[in-house]
Amino acid sequence: MPVPEIPIPSSFGYVGAFLFLVGAFLVLTGFGIIKVDKVTVARGRQTWAFGLIFSVVGVLFLLFDVWKVNGLPFVTTTPTVTPTPLYTIDFNYSDSPLNHGWETVDITDTTQLVVEPIVDEVVGNAIHLSSSVWYGIDFNIPQPAQSATVVEFVVDFNKGASIYTLVRLQDSANTQSISAGWIKFSLGQGVPRNVGTSLVDQGEWEVFIQPVSHEGKEWFLYRADLMKAIEQTFGKNGWQFLQLKEIRVRGDLVLDRISLLGAIP
Repeated sequence: MPVPEIPIPSSFGYVGAFLFLVGAFLVLTGFGIIKVDKVTVARGRQTWAFGLIFSVVGVLFLLFDVWKVNGLPFVTTTPTVTPTPLYTIDFNYSDSPLNHGWETVDITDTTQLVVEPIVDEVVGNAIHLSSSVWYGIDFNIPQPAQSATVVEFVVDFNKGASIYTLVRLQDSANTQSISAGWIKFSLGQGVPRNVGTSLVDQGEWEVFIQPVSHEGKEWFLYRADLMKAIEQTFGKNGWQFLQLKEIRVRGDLVLDRISLLGAIP
């Protein structure tokens, strides 16, 4: 007979289940409902009180895990209203993204870019990108989608992975002054920071993001508001959004799709 799968996706949930079982045992023992001869557990108020505390803590741990599994939104500052879709990049490739409009940067030997096609029951086809050397791949945004101010992506970040946007900027005090800059979106928390490693005019800022929700159990949906990101970065020096020019991907990550969306209503 097959052993049924326990729907607890993380060690956090297993700790919760363990605490709940211990607590339930102590409550039942404290009230004298059960008695185990080989285990010395005193009957009384102290025992069932401790059991109740263990059970409550265990339930809280389990509720947190159930909350994640069912895909309820994370607490984030990203927009909660879905804007108008303008363009979607589907990573349903059976071969390299270099055959589908992507170009390499910071890597001369393209054989060092490892591309692994993935078939998933939730998102369908996706790809796993990795490399033993520092690399990036760029995608030029088609003109009709360059007005997109929200970038939404379904991705699984591994260590060191990031998604970048190259934005064209306009000086709010002098509309004839045009520049450009990179915004690097990384998984994490914290205030935006000036990385300053890019060769474009206004450099590069790193902005940290958290998932908006789950798609299934394993995939995360992210939504980056470019207007807000620029306000927190280049906007400090008077620059404002003009166009979205490029998407860049770096690091070890699994990609399902990147969607470019219009302004938030």
